[in-house]
Amino acid sequence: MAILGGASREGQWVVPPEYTAVATLGGIKLDMRDATFAEAETTIKAVAVMGGMEITVPEDADVEIGAFGLMGGVDHGGEGPGAPGAPRIRITGVAVMGGIEVKRAPARQSPKGESPKGELPSSG
Repeated sequence: MAILGGASREGQWVVPPEYTAVATLGGIKLDMRDATFAEAETTIKAVAVMGGMEITVPEDADVEIGAFGLMGGVDHGGEGPGAPGAPRIRITGVAVMGGIEVKRAPARQSPKGESPKGELPSSG
């Protein structure tokens, strides 16, 4: 939750079957690229009221976006089918005079903790 401020969840963490994120006059960065999913399907409930939310999903995930904008906007850029066996992520919610952006990106870390393509992990 972010009220008049910011919050983020990124790196290695466990995404529960249901996750609620609320940004009111603030911003939230929710990055699931390096996360582990507790179950095969996850529902993200996103609410942005005069705030913004950036949701980054793994590039192989099956993503369905059911959120809508009310005097605000929802970017469906990350929506679409995924690879077999990849997590299924449903994003619901509303953006009221705010915005919700959903995008895809490759993982920053491999399952063994190594960076993709043999690069050294960043220290930041």
